Amino acid sequence: MKTANPFWKFFCSVQLTIVLLLSLAATSIIGTLIPQNQNPEAYIQAYGAFRYQLLNVLGLLDMYHSWWFQGLMMLLTINIVVCSIDRLQGSWKLIFNRHPIVRPERFSKRADARTLNDKRDVDDLVRVYEP
Repeated sequence: MKTANPFWKFFCSVQLTIVLLLSLAATSIIGTLIPQNQNPEAYIQAYGAFRYQLLNVLGLLDMYHSWWFQGLMMLLTINIVVCSIDRLQGSWKLIFNRHPIVRPERFSKRADARTLNDKRDVDDLVRVYEP
């Protein structure tokens, strides 16, 4: 599904996936380092009143339920769904092709190609290798 829609193009970007995954990883590290869902007194004692207010305003004290973390998760979900839909047609053709075209020259030209010469005829080889 190739389209010029900028919304679609933005969400089917692999670069967006990488940015979202790195953002989620970084924020998850912060959420691991800052204890989540503690009493305000514990935060004030550990960080002071000003830092407690700052952490609270930024949503870092209950980070995994904050609107911005949920937004990152939603963007990643949309990104994965759009990427999957965008690549579905090509994948479908590769996976469910009933009559694939095999070109032997494609394999023989590879750098790691090897040739095996056997003097037996095809019927003898079939009997040897078939169960």
